[in-house]
Amino acid sequence: MTATSRSESPSGFWVALPDGWVGLDADPKTSAASARRLVEQAARRDETIRANQVPLEQMLAQVAADAAASGVVFCACYFQVFDEQTAVQASLTVGFHTGEGNDLASILGGLDDSDGRRLDVVELEAGSAVRRTGRGERAFPGLEEPVEFVSHQYFLRVPNTTDRVALMSFASPSVAFEDELAELFESMAQSFEFTWRKARDGR
Repeated sequence: MTATSRSESPSGFWVALPDGWVGLDADPKTSAASARRLVEQAARRDETIRANQVPLEQMLAQVAADAAASGVVFCACYFQVFDEQTAVQASLTVGFHTGEGNDLASILGGLDDSDGRRLDVVELEAGSAVRRTGRGERAFPGLEEPVEFVSHQYFLRVPNTTDRVALMSFASPSVAFEDELAELFESMAQSFEFTWRKARDGR
């Protein structure tokens, strides 16, 4: 096994995507075309996706737009139709933020729970994290009413830094499956790990 240097801050991260999840281009210059290609490719193989092609493209476009606006560096989406009528959608974004401090107390102190979302501390493979869970609302193009969605966020201190925080944000409008989604999001969060460059001496 090749050794890695842990004396510097991580060079990146890795997270496992379950079957059915696809990575989405977050570059605003190319994200719309990329989302369209993803949906078109999936529609060729799945009749139910083909029947829902327009709303799926809208969902991916909204996720990409939100990602670009908030400095997200990675996003992924899931869409599946069961029993020819029950659609399940979900998304994951990962971003990095700089604040005054990144210890658990500082992270908790900087978060607002006045909207009813729950704050707690959980242990992930990548370290202790502040988890914020609950429901929110989001407006989508072409819809008169905002859509209610399930939200799970994980705030992690970036190792060997004093002000950097990694944020994993999971969201889904499929609120009928809230419990199942909570388990899925938790398992994906547990797979998250920081990555380091190889040591310069090659050992």
